[in-house]
Amino acid sequence: MSTEMPSTSLRTALPWLTVVAGMFFLNFGARVIFPPLFPAIEADMGFTHAQAARMLLIFSVGYSVSLFFSGAVACHMRHRTMICVSTFGMGLVMLLTGLFRDEWLLFAGLLLFGVFGGWYLPSGLATLTSLVTPRHYGRAMAIHEVAPNLSFILTPLMAEAVMRVADWRAVLQLFGGMMMLAALLFLQWGRGGEMRGAPMRLANARRLIRRPTFWALLGLFAVAVGASMGPYAMLPLFLHEMHDYTRSQANQLLAVSRLSGPVMVLFAGLATDRLGARRTIALYLTVSAISTAALGYAHGHWLVAAVVVQPLCSVIFFPAGFAYIARLFVEEDRGLAVSLIVPAAIIIGNGLVPLALGWMGDRHWFHLGFYSIGAIAGCGLVLVRLLEESPATSST
Repeated sequence: MSTEMPSTSLRTALPWLTVVAGMFFLNFGARVIFPPLFPAIEADMGFTHAQAARMLLIFSVGYSVSLFFSGAVACHMRHRTMICVSTFGMGLVMLLTGLFRDEWLLFAGLLLFGVFGGWYLPSGLATLTSLVTPRHYGRAMAIHEVAPNLSFILTPLMAEAVMRVADWRAVLQLFGGMMMLAALLFLQWGRGGEMRGAPMRLANARRLIRRPTFWALLGLFAVAVGASMGPYAMLPLFLHEMHDYTRSQANQLLAVSRLSGPVMVLFAGLATDRLGARRTIALYLTVSAISTAALGYAHGHWLVAAVVVQPLCSVIFFPAGFAYIARLFVEEDRGLAVSLIVPAAIIIGNGLVPLALGWMGDRHWFHLGFYSIGAIAGCGLVLVRLLEESPATSST
């Protein structure tokens, strides 16, 4: 149980919501920093597209296993402390990984990097919801989701700026140092998350997996992560190889394509509170299916338009998805729901989808990969019909 009283005013809680979002910015930025480095990593390490994408799969496995068992760690410390340990550990491993020259040491570092990364999300969401009342969950989640969208913009630009004067390893070392410093500052001055997590109980897990909504959300999160991270991971290589962009041009377009994300995610939070999560998710799936498929078909100015429009759709889902979890599951089940749903979604969307795109890219079939992701997003509309409207009222 939490001993904190959430603020009834979103304005009063806003500074502390922003601080938590800042920690998420670093956590997510560390996870998306590799795709802008892929052309340099491939040249340095001699990787194929599929081998570069395998880096994301290895991280995703570590992240998902850690997230799944995060409750066993969170029950021994406050959620705010968990955020600090996760961020500091990711920073330290990232700094060390930048020193590795051996392929297997690099992969081992990525696995451990994922393990620390997986501890953030349940504790981050628990800290966030401890700061506001349920009627502000949609907008609080939207503020939180501004962080990854800023990461999508700033990470490629930072990576490119550092690589103008150093190599890709220096990018990892700089970002790792920033994360370690931020973790120490948050431990000292952060607010929220004073409660501890609940350990996973098989009875609770059985109750969750019997609900059709659980499986629908798992499928929808997998679609959303894949539609967001798959194109992001492979676009630098796709633009460089198939459309003759330089590495710098590809990374700049990748950053520009995310510029409207922070505004769109706030719109998504407002839409979630006004329209409801189901309608917002259905809107996302429709637009995402069309825009992702367009990546494989478009050329010239139309390609630039597709690259810009596609990520705008991706940001619509996550405030609605996480707000849906917060509303549909009772408090003691929320962390468990995240720990069960998100790992599977990460392995599929952040690991297998980029790997499949990389495999297709090695065979010059990038366009088929984008068509496939668009088709799967369209099929996701079937899952929306399985979502429940009424929240759970009891944990028994």
